[in-house]
Amino acid sequence: MGEIAYVMAVSMYELSKFIIVQYKNLLSGCIKYIDYMMNELEYYFYNNESRVIHKWDHYFEIYERYFRKYVNTTVNILEIGVQNGGSAEMWRRYFGYGCKVYGIDVDNRCKQFESEWMSVHIGDQADVNFLNRVKDMCPKFDIIIDDGGHRTEQMVVSFESLFDHLKFGGTYLVEDLHCNYLPQFGGSIGTENSFNNYIRKLCDSYHLYSFNCVDNNIIKNINCIHAYESVMVIEKCLDKKVSKSLDRKSTRLNSSHVSESRMPSSA
Repeated sequence: MGEIAYVMAVSMYELSKFIIVQYKNLLSGCIKYIDYMMNELEYYFYNNESRVIHKWDHYFEIYERYFRKYVNTTVNILEIGVQNGGSAEMWRRYFGYGCKVYGIDVDNRCKQFESEWMSVHIGDQADVNFLNRVKDMCPKFDIIIDDGGHRTEQMVVSFESLFDHLKFGGTYLVEDLHCNYLPQFGGSIGTENSFNNYIRKLCDSYHLYSFNCVDNNIIKNINCIHAYESVMVIEKCLDKKVSKSLDRKSTRLNSSHVSESRMPSSA
């Protein structure tokens, strides 16, 4: 009887070891599969052991969609909102050694993150004079990311001041738009004072431009606008030569296939 118990105990022990090994293999396979399903930025974020980064999960797919074309190129990035310096490190790792990051923040402590590939400018993103000084000191940007104060007026002033310093074909991304509806950022549910509403009115002007009703340097240099949850992406025209001009629009609208009934009333 004792021998039987001993054999059974050994068998259970061996079975337990086998189950543990198989479980570890399964778990390892799952982890590898999850890693495989992540894009590079997402993988970096979840495996980062350096400076702190704050991002929402779904942002990484958006970044990948619009930023992938800049990987391993000479790329100049303006990031509004340096905070812990973690995202700047992420951009550098993602884009490669040709990446130069220019940061804007109100906190003087962010100057500690300056390096040979990063400079930090201390000031208010809603201050037009400050932004003009930044433009004087920096080359034109391929990418501008607004992850700053998250207040509507800050987003609007920054966009209107900096869009002309974005290269043709460049990408302007504003994130954390949900903050426009939170009291701590000066917003509320159902507010008309949001960056989303600003962009909606910009879209109205974008379409009215075809009727020669709008003469706006921002409008005529916008290629397209993309809206995502808490994120807005504005892409600039690829080339100054193909930016919208009043003459080109007039020529198209005066062609025979456009009826007068489509023109907006002046009343």
